[in-house]
Amino acid sequence: MSIVTLLPLTENYTKKKAGAASLAVFDSIIYSKYKNIILGNTDLKDYLSRNYININFKKKFFFSSNNTAYLNKIFYKLKFIQFDILEVYNRPEFVHFFLKKKIKQKIILHIINDPLNLRGSKTIRDRISLIKNCHIVFISKWTKKRFFTGLKDKNIKKFKIIPPGCVKPNKFPIKKKYVVFAGKLNNSKGFDVFGDSIVDFLDNYKDWKCLVIGDEPREKHIFNHPRLIFKGWLSQKQTLLHFSYSSICVVPSRWEEPFGRVSMEAAAFGCANIISNRGGLPETCKFKIVLKELNKSNLLSKLSYLAKNKKKCFDLQKKSYKFHKNTPQLSVQLLDRFRQSILLY
Repeated sequence: MSIVTLLPLTENYTKKKAGAASLAVFDSIIYSKYKNIILGNTDLKDYLSRNYININFKKKFFFSSNNTAYLNKIFYKLKFIQFDILEVYNRPEFVHFFLKKKIKQKIILHIINDPLNLRGSKTIRDRISLIKNCHIVFISKWTKKRFFTGLKDKNIKKFKIIPPGCVKPNKFPIKKKYVVFAGKLNNSKGFDVFGDSIVDFLDNYKDWKCLVIGDEPREKHIFNHPRLIFKGWLSQKQTLLHFSYSSICVVPSRWEEPFGRVSMEAAAFGCANIISNRGGLPETCKFKIVLKELNKSNLLSKLSYLAKNKKKCFDLQKKSYKFHKNTPQLSVQLLDRFRQSILLY
């Protein structure tokens, strides 16, 4: 079996800027038994793997016209590639494009965001067309539930829930008194609430420090403290290293997270997770503290509780590490089985 994977135009399949889709595809390259060619667009050169083909074209001011140019370039490229399955990541509108072009190969759509906010799957009519004409992999139960809003889930053979995986360390890592936040530093990720809370927390607990991993050029939130350390955007490998010695990870998202890779990875590396109850976040780890309300007093209370109760914090860390079962190998094994099944469908 041969597969072509198509990434969104905005995705960087690179070591420094890899997003959720790129990381999932990279896992598939490592652990899948099938040949895969990846198509995407980036201005960077540090590609995650050699089987990546960069689609270059002259971008215009209007994003929709860029998508059209991108897809036309892809369609031309596919004429010279032999493949059995086209996998499209997080762009239902791309699937509709290829359906109109009447390509012969099977199509798998990977949905890693809220499908009701993606062009090409917002309406019931769009989603019915996708159900009839392609197979779909959902990143979480929550994204599948959203997709079937107003519809009935009848043909289970055409759909599969496959969350991403993370390889946990061979041994439980040595923990230090660090709180970590990783992600975009904006209101959607709850960074405003986190910043207000962590400054007071660090004032109250003199032997604790905080790491902030990520950036956000479109929003500015200024929080200052001698033990509040901003690391900027880091690679996944560097981020996991910081998870390994951090005691607490906070994922206080305000928006409906489709899954929440940060909390899944933090749990795999033995962090005690404090998360908001949004979207698919609760699916990411079995043991966690869930914020019933996202506000400063509530988050500060949970942080203080774990700092004061070392036994409870350690118990949460050990259970998160011990019961983490989602590995990349398992995720890709499930995906390969699904790929095989659709060729027989």
